[in-house]
Amino acid sequence: MDTQLENKYFNFDNYNILILGGNSGFGFEILKLFSKYNNKILIVGRNSSKLAKAKSSFENNYKNKKLLTFKSDLKTENNVKSLFKLIKSKKINKIDIIINCIGINKRNSIEKLNYKDWQDVINTNLNIAFLVSKYGLPFLKKSKFPRYINFTSIFSTVSFEDRTPYSSSKGGLLMLTKTLAIEWAKYNITVNSISPGPFLTELNLPVLQNKKNYQAFCERIPLKRFGNPEEILTSILFLCSKYSSYVTGSNIIVDGGWTSK
Repeated sequence: MDTQLENKYFNFDNYNILILGGNSGFGFEILKLFSKYNNKILIVGRNSSKLAKAKSSFENNYKNKKLLTFKSDLKTENNVKSLFKLIKSKKINKIDIIINCIGINKRNSIEKLNYKDWQDVINTNLNIAFLVSKYGLPFLKKSKFPRYINFTSIFSTVSFEDRTPYSSSKGGLLMLTKTLAIEWAKYNITVNSISPGPFLTELNLPVLQNKKNYQAFCERIPLKRFGNPEEILTSILFLCSKYSSYVTGSNIIVDGGWTSK
């Protein structure tokens, strides 16, 4: 891309960017994407070793050294409150972009799932987004070009066997996104979602490790392959740009054509 065009439409210097799940998968790719700019990046994860690895990689490979890591399990309201209190204690009063990449999946038929499986998926994939939205809003209000992005899934609009809690949580997350887009329009905060199809991420390891199952999945995809995590990044740039200020309540599907069949 022409440097002048990039500087005009995709310049994130002096931004504060919060990435939930920024220590692995899509979140880590997004961390690398924004690391080229002169900004401050905050990542949140549950796994200390993954956070340390992400921080080490970031500091060794990128010029931007303004990375803050926070270890937290956000499935309780008190933990989410504590996270934003801690962020404020770091003299960060505004957040320009919040990207929620957190998600888990428990695959089984409803006969074999127990209620705890259901609760775990709903708490992680939907309740965290509600809590982060609620307590992150005061920080977004102070931004000039505030952006909020949820990672949903193609299974927020279509479904598949053995995905009862996952599809239910992602469908709820899609509607949470759309509702917030309406509620927050008065603050000029855009709220959008990205729905990935099958990608080569940790979340899909159970599929990837079963060669027969993997091939069966690929046959359902018009492009006949899983996506690479970096193939999501142009959608992130588009939604986060200050020039995408009229895009809100939208859901960008990145699925190799899966939902077109």
